[in-house]
Amino acid sequence: MIETNKRRIVFEFKYAQNETEAKIKLNEAVEQIKTRDYGNILPKKAELLRIAAVFNADPKVRAFTLSQQV
Repeated sequence: MIETNKRRIVFEFKYAQNETEAKIKLNEAVEQIKTRDYGNILPKKAELLRIAAVFNADPKVRAFTLSQQV
């Protein structure tokens, strides 16, 4: 979590072995952010950004390949 005076940014990172698993992990991360209501803590901030991101560990890729703002 990163916080400034007016903004809170929450990240949920997932690790996947390949692109097929990455798509599943992205959905898991999005649902986890929503069900656990990440970032909605006191004190409230004017802006809340919640981002789900997946790292693809395929040796040919090895990068964050999928992300979604929640």
